Amino acid sequence: MLDAYRDLIDELVSTPSEVQVLVRTASGDPDGVAAIRALQAREVALHDRMLLMLKRQGALLPPLAAVGDDAAEDAATALTGFETARGEVVSLLMNLTLKDWERSAIQDEGHEVTIADEVETHIEFQEEQIARLRGSAGGSR
Repeated sequence: MLDAYRDLIDELVSTPSEVQVLVRTASGDPDGVAAIRALQAREVALHDRMLLMLKRQGALLPPLAAVGDDAAEDAATALTGFETARGEVVSLLMNLTLKDWERSAIQDEGHEVTIADEVETHIEFQEEQIARLRGSAGGSR
């Protein structure tokens, strides 16, 4: 089980460098910027949700909010925010005990989820956004 959690953390750790390359290639494409902003917002939400789960077993999680339109934010600013938020998430995960990974809460849809479930879902979301970034970069990599 520990190896599975390490694999999740490794997946999260490897992403920022890939995103940096894709951002340079996409060179400010609006869809690419939106993908980075979505990653950043989701990263912050994941961190907040995990803190709530650690604080209160069985807590009701707030819904994952949609990313607002902030046209003033450019790719570089969004990327910096994403990298900072990712660092906080990884730091939190690296300090969890095995028991902490199984802490649970109730999603707004009424389903029980663990921290491990939240991270797995987050990685799936991340993969979707990276595919979106690749599309903005013209599929090159």
